[in-house]
Amino acid sequence: MKIKRYLFIILSISVLSITGCNEKNTPDSDSTSADTSTSTDTTDTNTGDDDNDFVENQTWNSTVSIVFNGTSATISDVPDGVTITNESGYVVISSTVKHIAYSVSGEGIGQLRFDSTNYKFKLTLDNLTLTCNDGPAINNQCHKSCYLVLSGTNTLSDKNGYSTEVNGEDQKAALFSEGQVLISGSGSITINGNNKHALASDDYIRLREGSLVLNATVADGLHTNDGVIINGGSLTINALDEGINVDEGSFYMTDGAVTVTTTGTSAKGIKSYGNLTIEGGEVEVTTPGKESEGIESKAILTISGGTVNVTAYDDAINSASHMYLKGGTITAVSTGNDGIDSNGNMYIQGGNIIACGTSSPECGLDANEEGGYSVFFTGGNLLALGGGNSVPSSSSSTQAYISASVSVSAGMTISLSSGSETICSFVVPQSYSASSSGHGGGGWWAPRKEPGKGGGNNGGGLLITAQGLTSGNTYTLSYGSSTTSVTSQTTGSSAGGGRGGW
Repeated sequence: MKIKRYLFIILSISVLSITGCNEKNTPDSDSTSADTSTSTDTTDTNTGDDDNDFVENQTWNSTVSIVFNGTSATISDVPDGVTITNESGYVVISSTVKHIAYSVSGEGIGQLRFDSTNYKFKLTLDNLTLTCNDGPAINNQCHKSCYLVLSGTNTLSDKNGYSTEVNGEDQKAALFSEGQVLISGSGSITINGNNKHALASDDYIRLREGSLVLNATVADGLHTNDGVIINGGSLTINALDEGINVDEGSFYMTDGAVTVTTTGTSAKGIKSYGNLTIEGGEVEVTTPGKESEGIESKAILTISGGTVNVTAYDDAINSASHMYLKGGTITAVSTGNDGIDSNGNMYIQGGNIIACGTSSPECGLDANEEGGYSVFFTGGNLLALGGGNSVPSSSSSTQAYISASVSVSAGMTISLSSGSETICSFVVPQSYSASSSGHGGGGWWAPRKEPGKGGGNNGGGLLITAQGLTSGNTYTLSYGSSTTSVTSQTTGSSAGGGRGGW
């Protein structure tokens, strides 16, 4: 895994060196052309392998029973080829045979460890409460798949103070696995990580069913190397640092409910080094700590469905590359920076979106004009509030928008109408004063101290684009008890300043 990461860093440095030689940091020749497709390249997105990831598609020949009781454990039904040692509640499993399942229950102080000789296995936690004082409660050193099935109510905890690496082996979470962790079942589990992470895998983690609560008092709630896939279930994370952190792979969600709250500084709610894709489900992210961001992708970020609500101190939603907002309901609120910030092109293609930033030079909507990129409106309904908002500069952006300089209060309804027809309406999540508007948003290449560079200037702190708007027509903008006339357009000029983070 480390070799892959170092190669990526070397390649990234090379790319930055090359673009730094260009006069305007110009992107790829086709990077500013509008993409009006309804799909995004997911070549580098781990979407899972249903045939191998589903526990019901596997065959299990034997089931071993392990019952913890205090500092001891009772073990039964051990087949030939499986060796289990048990010393004062520290249970170590080695297996030279395939298709073995384990059912673990009881309440105890100790550890359940699978050594590296094991094949893929099924692990059912059935009303288990297990605390380990000097390591992970469950330590899986097997590099094969662990099919984790939840039954009843389960709790795993570790204690602070143990080494996260012993004899070259990682053990950096209360539940740690070298291999994939594939989670299903109708039960629940609470994992309390008091030493580093709560749940971690050096491969990928997939959640299909079940209810997870991850509490991390030191670092990340859920930490993986190769990816996170969420297809169902519920995941609640309370973490000091990252809520979900994917070191090298992608984040992919199609269904389920994810709630993340971080308390530390410079934390991330959901962070992916690769592509970050949300196609459905419910996502709620709150990151109030200084310099903390909500959802961040170091590559391409795509939202095409579901409900996504983010409140962050820094950028609420951020991508280091292109961003595609294609569907769903998205609310992104920053109390100290940009609502939605893309360091590549930003494509607004569908959905209902609210993006709230703070005063200039920060924005509600911030595309990286300083790097030669732009925002494209081709569908959806969007309200952006901030000191300045990026606007399209290319004829490839086909949907019109309006802008205005107004002050609004949290809870106020903003609507746009033509005669008696209401085209769109929004409820404002955060108060905003027109006196703080002025400059457009810039890309991450632009130093904050140079407010004259980058960004599209919409002429005020409010921007709306909606389906049904016709360029050049006049509409009525209503906000609270006030109204004003506005004229729509499809492109604007580049001005303003500010710098998006990544």
